[in-house]
Amino acid sequence: QLLTQLLKEETSSQELSMQLHGLENDLDTSLKLLSSLKEVLRKDADRFGWEELNTLLKSKDAELKKLVKEISTYSSAKAKHSIPSSTLMLSIREAMQMLKNVKSDLDHANTRLNTARNDEDRARKQLLKLHLIMNEIQVKIRKYRIPVISVNYEEDLLKSYQYVNSISKLLNENPIDIRLLNATVNDGIDFIYKLYNNVNNLVGTVEMVENTIVYGNKFRPYNSELDTQLTRAELLYKNGDYTQAIKVAIEAVESIDPEHYEKLISENAKSAQA
Repeated sequence: QLLTQLLKEETSSQELSMQLHGLENDLDTSLKLLSSLKEVLRKDADRFGWEELNTLLKSKDAELKKLVKEISTYSSAKAKHSIPSSTLMLSIREAMQMLKNVKSDLDHANTRLNTARNDEDRARKQLLKLHLIMNEIQVKIRKYRIPVISVNYEEDLLKSYQYVNSISKLLNENPIDIRLLNATVNDGIDFIYKLYNNVNNLVGTVEMVENTIVYGNKFRPYNSELDTQLTRAELLYKNGDYTQAIKVAIEAVESIDPEHYEKLISENAKSAQA
């Protein structure tokens, strides 16, 4: 029975050494993470409104300092064999659980901090892209000299600039509201990209109207009905009804050249890719 007890203690001693070594490594990792988080908060606490995290880190700092003392005590007791290994193991397992809880809280705080900083960086990059897209929209409208822009387009342009200005304003606030910033960026991206696609479609339609009318002009002196329909298409075009204008113009030209529409689509596709 004594031999059995000695073997049990030997096994416990080996397991204790492994657990204690692992505990010391985990403690070192947590202390480094805590130090890193303190540095981040020192720089960005006011920026992101993270005062409550300062309170959390102070609490975790106290818990880790307590663990440092306890682990030092356990290491000393093991070296001096002043406490049976099996008894010491129970204390180490309690310390492991405590450290696991502390590390979980620190990991959660670290994720929160990284996410907020990444979200701000994403917002700044997206703001730059949205500025470029808005400029491209304006350039397309001026370049193709679109005669009439509907009230909807004017309103959408205004709303797009409001999104851009709102994102810029949110980025300059202190503390920054990350949740509102993310929502505004996502809504702005959806709205402005939709407007960009609509303007591209509008430009394509305007080009098709112009090209169709120019092509049909060659035959106007010889076909009065064609002349009438192209005149109608021109009026629709000047009034900003481009969808109806292209329909009337294409139907008129197809009456004398049935294959013109396919050629027009092909040319328009090449123009869009240029």
